[in-house]
Amino acid sequence: MNRFKASRFRHAAAKPARKEAWIKDIRAGSATSCGNHIKSSCCLIAFNTDSAGVLGIVPLESQDRGKRAVSQLCCHSDVVTDFDFSPFDALLLATGSADETVKVWRLSESGQDLPSCPGMTLGPAGCQVETLQFHPTADGILVNGAGRTAKVWDVAQQKPLTALEPHGDLIQSVAWKQDGALLGTSSKDKKLRIFDPRTKPAAAQSIQGHANNKDSRLLWMNASDYVLSVGFSQMREREVKLWDTRRFSSSLVSITLDTSPGAAIPLWDPDTGLLVVAGKGENLLYCFEVCPSLPALMPVTQYLTEGKAKGATLVPKRALDVMSCEVLRVLQLTDSFIIPISYTVPRKSLQEFHEDLFPDSTGPVPAVSAQGWWAGDNKQVEKMSLNPAHRPRETFTSCLFPPARREEPAPPAAQHLAARSGDVDRSEGSSLSSPPSSMSSPSSSAPSLSTTSPSQKSLQSILGPSSKFRHALGTLLPRGTHITNLKGLNLTTPGESDGICANRLRVAVPLLSAGGQIAVLELSKPGRLPDTSVPTIENGTPVADFCWDPFDLQRLAVAGDDAKIRLWRIPPGGLQEMLLEPEAVLRGHTEKIYSLKFHPLAADILASSSYDMSVRIWDLQAGREKLCLRGHRDQILSLAWSPDGRKLATVSKDGRVRVYVPRQSLEPEQVRGRSLPPGGWRGGHDGARAVGGPGGSSLRGTGVPGGVFGQQQREWATMCSALPSQSCAPTPGSQSCPEFALRSPFPFVTGQGRGSCTGSVGGIGWGVTGLSPQQEGPGPEGGRGARLVWVCGGRYLLVSGFDSRSERQLYLSDAASLAAGPLAVLSIDTAPSTLIPFYDPDTSVVFLTGKGDTRVFVYEVVPEAPFFLECNSFTSSDPHKGFVFLPKTECDVREVDFARALRLRQNSIEPVAFRVPRVKKDYFQDDIYPATAVCWEPALPAAAWCAGTDGQHRTISLQPRDMTPVSAAPQDVPSRKYVPASVYLEEKSDEQKKEELLSAMVAKLGNRDDPLPQESFEGVDEAEWD
Repeated sequence: MNRFKASRFRHAAAKPARKEAWIKDIRAGSATSCGNHIKSSCCLIAFNTDSAGVLGIVPLESQDRGKRAVSQLCCHSDVVTDFDFSPFDALLLATGSADETVKVWRLSESGQDLPSCPGMTLGPAGCQVETLQFHPTADGILVNGAGRTAKVWDVAQQKPLTALEPHGDLIQSVAWKQDGALLGTSSKDKKLRIFDPRTKPAAAQSIQGHANNKDSRLLWMNASDYVLSVGFSQMREREVKLWDTRRFSSSLVSITLDTSPGAAIPLWDPDTGLLVVAGKGENLLYCFEVCPSLPALMPVTQYLTEGKAKGATLVPKRALDVMSCEVLRVLQLTDSFIIPISYTVPRKSLQEFHEDLFPDSTGPVPAVSAQGWWAGDNKQVEKMSLNPAHRPRETFTSCLFPPARREEPAPPAAQHLAARSGDVDRSEGSSLSSPPSSMSSPSSSAPSLSTTSPSQKSLQSILGPSSKFRHALGTLLPRGTHITNLKGLNLTTPGESDGICANRLRVAVPLLSAGGQIAVLELSKPGRLPDTSVPTIENGTPVADFCWDPFDLQRLAVAGDDAKIRLWRIPPGGLQEMLLEPEAVLRGHTEKIYSLKFHPLAADILASSSYDMSVRIWDLQAGREKLCLRGHRDQILSLAWSPDGRKLATVSKDGRVRVYVPRQSLEPEQVRGRSLPPGGWRGGHDGARAVGGPGGSSLRGTGVPGGVFGQQQREWATMCSALPSQSCAPTPGSQSCPEFALRSPFPFVTGQGRGSCTGSVGGIGWGVTGLSPQQEGPGPEGGRGARLVWVCGGRYLLVSGFDSRSERQLYLSDAASLAAGPLAVLSIDTAPSTLIPFYDPDTSVVFLTGKGDTRVFVYEVVPEAPFFLECNSFTSSDPHKGFVFLPKTECDVREVDFARALRLRQNSIEPVAFRVPRVKKDYFQDDIYPATAVCWEPALPAAAWCAGTDGQHRTISLQPRDMTPVSAAPQDVPSRKYVPASVYLEEKSDEQKKEELLSAMVAKLGNRDDPLPQESFEGVDEAEWD
């Protein structure tokens, strides 16, 4: 007789959903972590994507069997290692990351309009967060494992309640007992530990678990004393073990699965006792029924999936189709799909609820609060019936933070004003979203730089300030304008480079091949590129940055890792063969070059920044370095010319923003009627100024001679020989040369070391001014990366960067007073890539996106508070590898394009047009298109700019000759909103209307006195009746 009781699940079968029900168009990530890479609540699915720090969010069920849209939640600045939905609030998601933080998010029920900022941030943990899990009975309790330490958090208070005793190695899993009293962990030191976190931080029990330290997991069997572990044996076989914590010396049952190398993912259903074991990188699902009382692990079924799993999870019991006898539903994450796999038990009748298959399950309302649980309350969550006829409809919203507030409808007066405030076509829908953002203004007294009319002020008092570009639409242009079949794209360009550059004729992209190849493609020839290799530029060294000359459309400047700048000339018809020899090579930097920027007004002027912490300005016509700007103490992350070309701004990794006036150094200070060498002392750093005083003449200092410093010695020797009555006595203990000795408190950077210089000559005060910044001020706190751009006609500097918690932020500073700090700080979201700004001076609109992002943020920058006016953002289905904007002349004014860009994908380049929806498209929208600068023609030559001359671009109108400005369009006569009194006077009474209706009906029937047709028929003769 079989001692094992026949299982009611022995006939359970796994069946995948129809392919129409698969979730498609996803790009799953393959990050190495201890997490499952996919989790589900009763209404949403979250999964790891191929972009670091980004989760995909998709509804669990489709609406009207339609396609489910996948949204992206940019939640961390590094890889998301684990995440978990609250067991009570289906919209509450906790995420852990390699950026050492845990964040808690409230999502929307539709999975769209995702938040850009978390509701709570816990940490930093001091090391990478490996795993986390919500408490099963209390709301607001979360445990996370980071490194060797596990912490239990009170999320509402954002503080840890306890930190458990450190483990011997990396924590690989954490698991709460279902009654919430105990906590189990598994770690890389091969031990399983049981903690009572409310009693003491030390482990109450521990045992050697699996012989191999590869990824192991631990699960509690309901509220019982049994635990289940999966891991690897000493022979690297995957195994499952059942343990009794009351007799923790050895396992009760141990079974070997296979020798697959993929980490096992155990999925446990406490209601049925079924265990599903999936494997990362595997296509086989094991299903067991766990019977601790026997004890035994009884195999139920095995299922071979179509694709290899990157992750797997169970759908909560409350979301199953119980009337179809669906006892489990596994969601398998593959490279491109999420595949639902249902485990059903065959029954003859599907019209009734089968209580033996679906016992009462855990309800959606927590039993205790966080404070109550920590005080010792062990109250359990009430059970609920899964029978649809008796299932409660109540839902729970966590008290951690309130749900997202819905916008209240504007009052009728405000709606009326809004309708008249702009000529917007409301019939055109937008699939774009305006993400929420947080705004802070460090300066309480922001300067008011523009006047506002009383009518505008009254409108703003009701609706708040808004932009006329708030309804802007980002439109992907037709496929016939795309460049496709792009192969071998280099995705590892430095963060300081845009990764793509374009002018109105060509686009250049780096390729992943030896020698630093760059493909140059003609925009006038869209379509599919040939399968064979295309002609390229052979740079000879890896490409660090590159940009087109705005005044010479054939010249491309390329910075390499070898500290050289190469100038390439493209033939007029485009590249027909590989280009091997550059037009010129610029040498001067001593370290790797990061950024290149051409002067906005002067021809042949180029600025470059390098890791040698200098910015050099080149005269390309002369082929030599003109100026060298110093004063940086760390890596230069970005640089930008002011619109008038007089100043140059930089932001560096030391968290400082600097503004230089480069040509001031071309006016050397006088030393007793004699000039210093042009450009002053090129070795100065931090703006060192050497000033003499009364007494004898001396020039002293310490430093490391060599490299560039040798040339500086010769320059100083020349200057010293020109000075009268000088004495240059060597200082004991210092390095010296025959002409002079060196000593100074101001450091400078040389090719091989650091040094500085001061001095005095014959009691005559003299000085040497290095090319120091005119002013500097605070910038972004985080050092991950930063960009800057001049806005509002050069009045302000807009800097994009990271704060101390790696959240992406915008900083707006007054260019005339950087030391006062930013006027406004705008938090955008959390993502690893630096936001690259593009500013349109005609509309004062700034576009921001990063490499690997799927969203382009759009803001109008105004010179008074609130400074940033949010507009619709452009969202794409997959991440772009680069985003570059084209000149204003490429916009189609007939379609109301106010910006046009190129979006670089993995294997294609797609044009994107940003448009303002307008009703009167037949007219030229002169409020959108002011006269634009002729930025493709230089305003002055390089020699004139170096001599101190300033210039200005001429402007032209973008208005076509056959279009009339909308400001001159005839005004529409407003339609009457009332009925004239004459209409009421002419209205007929009900009796009159009734009489007219009857008369019309009678007229159609004809005359009632006319004989009927049958009356004219002849009858039958009497004789015929016989």
